[in-house]
Amino acid sequence: MASQPRLLRWTTYFFILLSLSLFGFALSTLITTRLLRRVSIVKVPDLRHKSVESARSILRVKRLRIEIAEFRFDRRIPLNSIMAQVPAADQIVKSGRTIQVVVSRGSQAVKIPDISGLELRKAALSLGEKGLNIGRTTRIFDMQSPKNTILDHNPAAGDYAVRGSSINLLVSQGPRPIWFIMPGLKGRHIDNASRMLSHIGMELREIKRRQDDNQPSGTVLDQTPKPGGRVQASDPAGLTVSIQSADQQQTTRLVTVKYHVPPANMEVRIKMVARDDTGLHEIYSAMEKPNSEFTIRRTIHGAQAVLYIYINGKLHEERKI
Repeated sequence: MASQPRLLRWTTYFFILLSLSLFGFALSTLITTRLLRRVSIVKVPDLRHKSVESARSILRVKRLRIEIAEFRFDRRIPLNSIMAQVPAADQIVKSGRTIQVVVSRGSQAVKIPDISGLELRKAALSLGEKGLNIGRTTRIFDMQSPKNTILDHNPAAGDYAVRGSSINLLVSQGPRPIWFIMPGLKGRHIDNASRMLSHIGMELREIKRRQDDNQPSGTVLDQTPKPGGRVQASDPAGLTVSIQSADQQQTTRLVTVKYHVPPANMEVRIKMVARDDTGLHEIYSAMEKPNSEFTIRRTIHGAQAVLYIYINGKLHEERKI
C-alpha cells in the first residue's frame, strides 16, 4: 500500500517536468520565430547609374541603409550618380546592412566659388578661373549695393558643377533712379552751377572754355542737358564757361593728393575729377578697400583748381588743390 503513494508522486513529478519542457520548447520556438522575422535575408539590388536619392528609396524598401564612401570624377558617369557599391548587386545579406557606394562628380566637376558682393567684371574673372561661364543675368534695383554688384547666384557657392557650365546671376542696378527737371545754369558762376548739379546727384563730366570778354571768367555760357528736360541723378552734365583773353596764360604745377577711404562693407570705386583752367579731367579711378590710404601726384593747369571725389558714382567730397 505504501508503494502506491510513491508511484503517484513520481507520476506527478513526471507530468510537471514534461509540462515545463513543452512550455520551454514553445517559448524557444516563439522567440526564434520572432528573431527570424526581424533579421530577414534580402538580395542586394543593383544601384549603379542611379541617383543617390533614388538608391536611398530602393534600399529603404528592402530595409537596407546607404553610406557614401567616396566621390570620384568620371566623364562617363553623370554627376551625382552611383558608380560602384559594396556589397555588389545580387549578394544575399541580412536586413539592416549598410551598402557603401561611390558617387560620381561628373566630368571634371569644380566647386563653385562665392562671388556674392563682387563687381560683375571680377565675378566673371573668378568664374573663368574655374572654367565656368556667366549664364542668365537678372538685374534689380538695390539701395544697399553699388551698380553691377553680384547679389546672389545659382547654383550656390560650395555646390559642384561641370566645367563649361553657366552660373545664373542676380545683379544690382544700384539705387532706383530719381528723376528731376534740369535746372537752368546759364549766367551762374561755375562753382555755383557745379554745386547745384551735385545737389541733384548729377556728375559734371565736361567743362569747355570759350573766350568772352563781356562775361566774368567762369560764367556759364551753355549747358548739357538743356534746361527744362527730364534727367535722372546718374546722368552726366557738361558746361561751357567763359574765359577772358587776359586769362589765357596758364600755370602748370604738380599737386599731391592724399586720400583715406571711408569705412564700408566692401570695396568701393574711388574716382577723382579735377577742374582746372583747361577744363574737367578724370585723374584717378580704381576699386579701393575700406579704411585704406593712397597718394597720387598729378599735373594741374592754373593757379587754382577744384578736386571732386566720387564714391561709387556719388559725389562724396570737394576740395581745392
